[in-house]
Amino acid sequence: ILEPQAGYLLILAGLETVFGQTGDVLTAGDPVGLMGGASGSEEVSGGTRTETLYIELRQDGATIDPGPWFAETKEK
Repeated sequence: ILEPQAGYLLILAGLETVFGQTGDVLTAGDPVGLMGGASGSEEVSGGTRTETLYIELRQDGATIDPGPWFAETKEK
């Protein structure tokens, strides 16, 4: 659980390795952890999914859409 701004909590689940300890302060761009590898993969339509990251954003205890907090990119 990260607190990116006062009144907001960002919950991440699915990381195999988490960097840092409770109470650490991260600077912008710091990695928070690593996803798991190929072990435990499951078959899905169109291929194999090996990792799933759950993201939840809360503002003052209420769940909100995390989309605006992330930059949209397009591969060319």
